[in-house]
Amino acid sequence: RQRSKMAQEGKTVSAFDPFKTFLIGQQGGETIYSALSSAEESPVEVITRFQRANRMKDAFGVQALVDEANHGAPPGTEAPSETDFEAILELIDLHGLRRSTISRKILENLVERMIERSSSLPTSRLDELLKETFPYIDLEEMRPLAFSVMSRIDNIPHSYLRQLTSQQRYEGCPLKVKRQIWLMDETILRREFSQILPLYEAELYNSGSSSRLVSDIALDTHKRREKNPYLQTMVQWVLSSVKLYSILLQYCRTLFVSTRKTCYCTLRTDLLLSLKDADATDIIEKDPCYKFAWCIDNCINSN
Repeated sequence: RQRSKMAQEGKTVSAFDPFKTFLIGQQGGETIYSALSSAEESPVEVITRFQRANRMKDAFGVQALVDEANHGAPPGTEAPSETDFEAILELIDLHGLRRSTISRKILENLVERMIERSSSLPTSRLDELLKETFPYIDLEEMRPLAFSVMSRIDNIPHSYLRQLTSQQRYEGCPLKVKRQIWLMDETILRREFSQILPLYEAELYNSGSSSRLVSDIALDTHKRREKNPYLQTMVQWVLSSVKLYSILLQYCRTLFVSTRKTCYCTLRTDLLLSLKDADATDIIEKDPCYKFAWCIDNCINSN
């Protein structure tokens, strides 16, 4: 409503901001700091008011949770009231358990339950669920839920993807989400590629100390590719995307032209034949070099 009012008054309405209505992370901390710094209330009054407004029974709706837990219970079974819930917390206090520990455990169970339920939701509801879960992306306990939802969406809006490009968020992204980030911004994929290339190259050379490639004439090339973890990582990157595969090939060509290192030619062939080994027919059939590379590979293995 506020955004609509601002637009009607001719004021600038800020761009998409998923954190705008959620008092979590930095915004939540600043809100609490501001309240504690206020001269209108004492810190004790602020803390008490905050606890009443955000305690578990108000935040999560205990009655709804209990009703769900009692699903299928015998007729006449009554769900505990909010007073009963307060009594449960007091009992926990008597056992010497910290409420923060209990809250974390309940949160873990809730996240686990929500991930389980989200996996069975129709795709038409995933965008709505992403909007509700994304603001918690920086909370370690809640992050798996947001990533679980994003992993089921084939075309994540760029407004979300752009906010995942910071190093801290990006590192935690599952591969399915990273692929969409790479399709949005090729430079991030090239950065990943440039970091793994030296490791792949070292596998091709004799303990990384020889300037000559190890002879694979007597070695099954399929096994050599299979045993190279860095090659297999790159295969997983592009396994479901012709475009990502094309980006890597173009980068290989660029590097070969500028350095004349034959390892980039080997990588170009290794990627193609590893995708064949992985039955990625949608990709290899579009590569004009496939039949030639497959023929040469068989000739090598047959001496």
